[in-house]
Amino acid sequence: MNAGLKNRNHTIAHAVVLHGGDGFEYLGASIVDPDGLLIQRSDVWVRGRGQVYAASGGARNESVFDRASKGLNVDLAGLDFVTADECARAWAKISGYR
Repeated sequence: MNAGLKNRNHTIAHAVVLHGGDGFEYLGASIVDPDGLLIQRSDVWVRGRGQVYAASGGARNESVFDRASKGLNVDLAGLDFVTADECARAWAKISGYR
């Protein structure tokens, strides 16, 4: 995932992977800079058909991956997406990020 971020100084943090009921993997994560500054609190990518796709708005803006809505038939308001997003957000929050 880090290799797909547009800014090479940013990294993925607080990553959680959810194996969705649709057979895809949902990755919820934060994006941080080298000093630990939170760039994005929670974003979601989806892995399916051998590729990674950007699902949330921040994931689309901050990474080079194709849009999940175009490449996969995933429900971006569905339980799998929302759960991955909420887990990453909660992990960032308990880690001291606001």
